[in-house]
Amino acid sequence: MLKKSLALSVVYALTLAGLTACGGGSDSGTEAPVAVPNPTTPTTPTTPTPPTVVLPEFASATYVRENLGKLTEVVLLGDDLYYVSLSDEGSLLGHFTQINEHIVDGKIVEAAGFYKMPADTALKAGQFSAELTVSSNTVNSMTSLTLESTSGAGSQLVISSGTLSTVTNIVDISAMNDGWSAEANFSEFNIDAGLNLTAVDKDNCKISGTLTLQDNDVFAASLNYADCDTAGQYEGVLWSYSFDGVTYLKWFALDSEDNAVTGIVDDFTSQQDALALNGELQPALYIGAIGRSLISKGNKVYYRGGVIGGNYVFSYTAPAVVAVLDADGSGISLPSNNLVAASLTMPVPNSKDHKLSGNIVLSNDIEESFSGLEQVAQSSLLANIAGNWGNLTIAEDGTVSGTVDDCTVTGGSVTNYVASIADMQLSLTGCSVTGDFNGVVAGVKQSSGDAIVFNLVTLTDGKVESSYSGVLLRD
Repeated sequence: MLKKSLALSVVYALTLAGLTACGGGSDSGTEAPVAVPNPTTPTTPTTPTPPTVVLPEFASATYVRENLGKLTEVVLLGDDLYYVSLSDEGSLLGHFTQINEHIVDGKIVEAAGFYKMPADTALKAGQFSAELTVSSNTVNSMTSLTLESTSGAGSQLVISSGTLSTVTNIVDISAMNDGWSAEANFSEFNIDAGLNLTAVDKDNCKISGTLTLQDNDVFAASLNYADCDTAGQYEGVLWSYSFDGVTYLKWFALDSEDNAVTGIVDDFTSQQDALALNGELQPALYIGAIGRSLISKGNKVYYRGGVIGGNYVFSYTAPAVVAVLDADGSGISLPSNNLVAASLTMPVPNSKDHKLSGNIVLSNDIEESFSGLEQVAQSSLLANIAGNWGNLTIAEDGTVSGTVDDCTVTGGSVTNYVASIADMQLSLTGCSVTGDFNGVVAGVKQSSGDAIVFNLVTLTDGKVESSYSGVLLRD
């Protein structure tokens, strides 16, 4: 707390002394009168009026930062600040009050409140600080965010964050009901024209409540949860905005004991949404380091382990729980080149920038794992891969001819493009991988030149007998 003290003391003293003047050449012997000034009357000092403090205006109610595919947000509702980072792996939440009283010299200084780390079951005492980038008395961004714990002796740094920038909040949220891809998190979701929210989440919580639009374009949210473990009345904030091509609607609310609830819907159809809605992953290409790739299409997942991993194909049926995919298959392990049965366990992406990871258990008790595979954006995939790829030629009608890796192509085709992922058939002779192969292929635009990524296998009784996969550059 900043304190100012003003000590004022006035000391007044006046001494009168008789003064004698000697007359020049006078013999009167009398004293000449001397004028004595009247003592000054003391005046009561006035206390100076402190200058009026003009706090900077926040340019937006919502400030956002993206890092490694995760969004961190600061949302302002009245004099409250909500810190939110929602994630499949767990959410970081914070609620801090009386923010305006803690703004000093372009900074938020130790605003008190509560926070919750992903592993915590309840909110803990903490304090929030940040530097504000102010121009023309407007806060355009926040930087050097720190969250400190005060639940123990002294304070302890919990997390720090980089720059959060403003986004424009969306207020016409009742017009967006048909645009949300909410299937993975909600079986029902609606906001009517009167700003009444009704929803049923994946835990079968029945949610209802009223929203009140604020001057800074966020909504005060009064929500009731019923028929579930988190049943109760919650008060907080709901907000909506677009970022990096995706529109979000989120909320964060607390009950009287600071138990928290959160919610999120967006207009991005995630793999979890697709799996919940259609029973299948969306067709997609994921690529990673050392030549790793994963392609999903239909009810199959094709994995290529690159220079250190094997090649596998997995099949699955529509799961009851869409957060994690379990699939069975087979393939060829490296470096032994053994034919093995295999099973895949893979967290299913629920956001645009989710990096893919998974674990593969082989029938010979060896395990392979992968992580950090990134989905290639649809805008970076080729709608058609006709052309020459080294000595391999794909005609406009999809017919494949030529040679590849010293193998002669005696037949082949590329057909059935879905979201730029195509089926591929290739017959090879004259080399060590002779046979008929089937699988998937995708073309990628890249600065060094276009490329195709393919994963093909030969199946006997549903099991992989041989495989052929790789990357070819456009000639």
